[in-house]
Amino acid sequence: MVRILQISDSHILADPSIFLGIDSLASFKAVIGAVKQDMLLQQPDLIVFSGDISHDQSAVSYQHVKQVIAELNCPVVWLPGNHDNPETAAQILGASQKRLVFNDWHIILLDSYYAGHVAGKVSRRELEYLEQTLKANQDKHTLIFIHHQCVAAGSSWLDKIGVENSRELNKILAKFKQIKVIACGHVHQVGEFNHNNVDMLFTPSTSVQFKPNSCGFQLDNLMPGYRWFDLYPDGNYQSGVVRIKDTQAFVPDFNVNGY
Repeated sequence: MVRILQISDSHILADPSIFLGIDSLASFKAVIGAVKQDMLLQQPDLIVFSGDISHDQSAVSYQHVKQVIAELNCPVVWLPGNHDNPETAAQILGASQKRLVFNDWHIILLDSYYAGHVAGKVSRRELEYLEQTLKANQDKHTLIFIHHQCVAAGSSWLDKIGVENSRELNKILAKFKQIKVIACGHVHQVGEFNHNNVDMLFTPSTSVQFKPNSCGFQLDNLMPGYRWFDLYPDGNYQSGVVRIKDTQAFVPDFNVNGY
C-alpha cells in the first residue's frame, strides 16, 4: 500500500497576519501538527501541496512554509496555485517534480497555473505532456493532483474560476482508463464527484473554508484540514479528510464578502 497526504490552500503571508479573519500561518501549523499525529500511526510515502501555498507571493511567505515542513520526515512536492509565484516558490522550496511512481501507482502533478488570472488553464505544452505520459504508463493506476477543479464544484462563483479549458483537458483524460482519481485544491471545501468513471475529489484548505453550494462568496465554519489517500496494488484506494479538533480555533470573519 502507498499512503499520500494532500495539503492545500494555506495562503501564507510574509507578515503572519490575518487572512479572512484567521492567522493562516497558525492554522497551517495546526494542520501540520495533525499530520504529525497521523505520521506516528503510519508514515506517508509522499506529501503533496496542491497550490496557493502563499497568498502574497513573497519570498518570506515561502520561507515560513519551508521552516514548518522541515519538521516532516517525508518527501514533499508542490503545485502552484493562482496566488503563488512559481519562480519564487521554486527558489525556496525547490523545483517540484512532474511525476512519481510508487509500485503499481503513477502520480502526476498537473500544472494549472495561469499567470495573471484567478482561474486556471492547462497549457498546450502541459496537455501534450499529460497525454504522452499517460500513454506511456497505461500499465499503472494513476492519481492526478491539480490546483484548479476541472469539474463543476456546485458553487457558481467557484465554477467561474476553475480550469478554463477543462473541456480540452477532460477530452484527454477520457482516453485513459488507468486514471482512478483526480484531486484538487482551490475550492476550500470537501467534495466527491464521479466524472467519466474517474473520481474527482476536493480537499479542504489549511486556512479558511468556503461554504459548498453557494451562489456568491461565502465562508464556512468548518475547521482547516488535509486529505489522505491509501493506494492499493489492485487499483482500489481509500481517502478521507482530517480536520483539526478544536472547532473554535480558527473561525473566519463572516462579514468579509471576498478576497
